[in-house]
Amino acid sequence: MKLAAYQDGVIVEMTDSGDLTVVDKERDPEDQQRRLLRLSDGTAAGPFLVLSLSQRNITVGSVFTEAVLQELVRTDALAAARELSIRYLAGRSRTEVEVKQYLTRHSYHASLADEVVQWLKEQNLLDDGKLSERYVEQTISSGASRSKRDLAQRLLARGVASDQVKQVMRDSQYDETGGAWRDGQRKLAEIDRKLTRGSETLSDKERNRKRWELLAGYLYRKGYAGDTVRLTLRKLLQSEDS
Repeated sequence: MKLAAYQDGVIVEMTDSGDLTVVDKERDPEDQQRRLLRLSDGTAAGPFLVLSLSQRNITVGSVFTEAVLQELVRTDALAAARELSIRYLAGRSRTEVEVKQYLTRHSYHASLADEVVQWLKEQNLLDDGKLSERYVEQTISSGASRSKRDLAQRLLARGVASDQVKQVMRDSQYDETGGAWRDGQRKLAEIDRKLTRGSETLSDKERNRKRWELLAGYLYRKGYAGDTVRLTLRKLLQSEDS
């Protein structure tokens, strides 16, 4: 009786009577990096990657069992997942979570995705700590108006562990006051335009109080620390009085 198995693109037919052996390895006409195994009962298995066969020491004369089949299938899948993850990393820096999610979206098992991520870390191709440091540095150099809390939330959303995010933010030279100043100037001008166009009649005192209240609320919602908000309001007020 013959048994047929199909898994991850591999087709194999095996008999359940006695051990089978590999009698020949044929080049796959569609992929020069793969070989089709001819077995002693006349059936075929594969094609498998040459690298997978080499790693498992499968040659002519090797015993071919269900366990060997599963090992080759997993080794092939691991090699393909590694190659896919390297191509994914070529576009931009990624976090561990992003790589895992990408591989699982491509139907790789979570345990295999974990194995690939560990391999990438060992090859220095994946490092959440360094990615976080670069992100903060790029934010500083770009002059973007972001609070420390906003930066931290963006890193957390990409899957960076909270303890790593806290460490990076503690160690960074990021000063959010510049961003708060730029945000405050822009928002105050917007508030003044809206109050000018508005139909509500306000005294100068009421209008002034409202504009600063609106601006303070905006800066707090943007995630700026209380001390930063108070400093920014004071500096903007001083700039108007000068």
